[in-house]
Amino acid sequence: MSITATKKAGLDNRGIGLLVIIIAIFVFFAASVISLFLVIPIVKSHKKGGGEKSYSQLIAEELVKELQSQNTDSPNLENDYDNQDLDDTEYPDHSRTTTREGEIYNIVWNIADDSPEPGMKTVRVIVQHNDSDYRVTTYIRETEKAE
Repeated sequence: MSITATKKAGLDNRGIGLLVIIIAIFVFFAASVISLFLVIPIVKSHKKGGGEKSYSQLIAEELVKELQSQNTDSPNLENDYDNQDLDDTEYPDHSRTTTREGEIYNIVWNIADDSPEPGMKTVRVIVQHNDSDYRVTTYIRETEKAE
């Protein structure tokens, strides 16, 4: 339709542009509010879970450093003679517990002698908190025994 035909039909285009802008702003605002309600719980759970995991990771890495600094005949590196139990959390070779802000972290570690090759120990550290486990595996070469 031409402008003259529109005027003759009694139609006026003067408020249409403003109406389209108002509708677009409303749709954008509604989508933003819905997105916020979806994103906020995800961010909160990520913060909490991420903090727990990073502290579990810190505990495991500190224990690995501690074990690597010890002689391989240290009591902390003794094996229960079962090299297949690296993931055992019920009857581990070694365990301890630590608490942070009222939260309990169970720490277990298992040893496998002569693994992956003779003269080496495989050490798997598992930090348990709530329903999650953080695992670190390291290898320690046996030290020469002084005679």
